[in-house]
Amino acid sequence: MNRFCSFQAFRPSFVSLLLILLVPFLSSCSKGYIIRDGSVYFKDWNESQGRFETKLEGADAESFELLDDTLAKDREAVYAGAKRYPMDVGQFEHLGGPYYRSDTDVFYRAAILIRLRRANPGSFQRLEGLYSTDGTHVYYQYHQLEDIDASSLKVTSAYYCMDDRHVWYLDYKQREIDQASFVDLGEGHARDRYGKIYKGTAENRPSHLDPKKRKHTYE
Repeated sequence: MNRFCSFQAFRPSFVSLLLILLVPFLSSCSKGYIIRDGSVYFKDWNESQGRFETKLEGADAESFELLDDTLAKDREAVYAGAKRYPMDVGQFEHLGGPYYRSDTDVFYRAAILIRLRRANPGSFQRLEGLYSTDGTHVYYQYHQLEDIDASSLKVTSAYYCMDDRHVWYLDYKQREIDQASFVDLGEGHARDRYGKIYKGTAENRPSHLDPKKRKHTYE
């Protein structure tokens, strides 16, 4: 009897664990494109709706081609999930990582394709981590970094970059870090002449650089 009660007490935890493990699996297996009766559909899944399909209006079934499970193209457009991007598909290419480009735009791939504002596809290049540049503008993921000099850009790791005036942690300009003495130590660790820095949080700042004594840490 005691052993039976122990099993019953264990069972809900086991079922809960099984569901936690299965949800991502079911989600990934339920995403993709199907062609039915001359139309193209994107099948998807979420916890509130379960499985569902979205018809891709304007998609050409005859020329439809999978690039991967959630990215495809036909003769007139590229599709990310159920979203359509009309373009010259002959010029669409993968640059590695989450970056793609057409003849007119650069895209960051998340659940959809996000256009990088002002990016020049002809000169665009990936840098370390999720930093990139077209020689004029600098980006982290799909965010354009403001007030940065691309000509003096130095990406020191996947966490930090700098120009000849300031240091950025990811896409945040770090006003409390001394650029001239900044050293990237790796894995988010760094230092400057005032002390240690970890993932953009700096210690022992003088009063004019102390974020606690200023209204804004970043600008």
